[in-house]
Amino acid sequence: MPEKNNLEGISMLSVLQQLSTRKVRRFVFYAYVFFILFMALFPFSTVGVTRLDEVYVVNYRLDHLVHLLAFFPAYAIFFSAFVPTNMVMRILVFLSALVFAALAEHLQIFVSYRFYNPADLYSNMAGVVIGWIGFQIFAAVFPEIFRKYFC
Repeated sequence: MPEKNNLEGISMLSVLQQLSTRKVRRFVFYAYVFFILFMALFPFSTVGVTRLDEVYVVNYRLDHLVHLLAFFPAYAIFFSAFVPTNMVMRILVFLSALVFAALAEHLQIFVSYRFYNPADLYSNMAGVVIGWIGFQIFAAVFPEIFRKYFC
């Protein structure tokens, strides 16, 4: 009798259910933190990367847009990693995401090849706040999905 393909019967839903485990959530959290810190401290100017602060998109500097987008998922990632069960814990998760956004920018003070920029800090914080608002809207519009994959 021929062997069955191991991928038969695996639906997208079952894959998503497996991804919602605490270990995967924590892995995503640590990978995200590592990625952000790497991007904050990597000496891009030494490898010839185009200066994003010289490029504008709809009258906004591209580097500020990149900062905002990088921190947009922060609250959702922090929330899913720590699964706060009450309002105080949710506030602490939100504050932790904001502190992380500030830390990522302030770390650049301690390396000679990067520069601290308050506008980048504001963009980081705006990304967290806008991501938090988006997360709240998502939780209200899709409560079943929210409970299943974030709680």
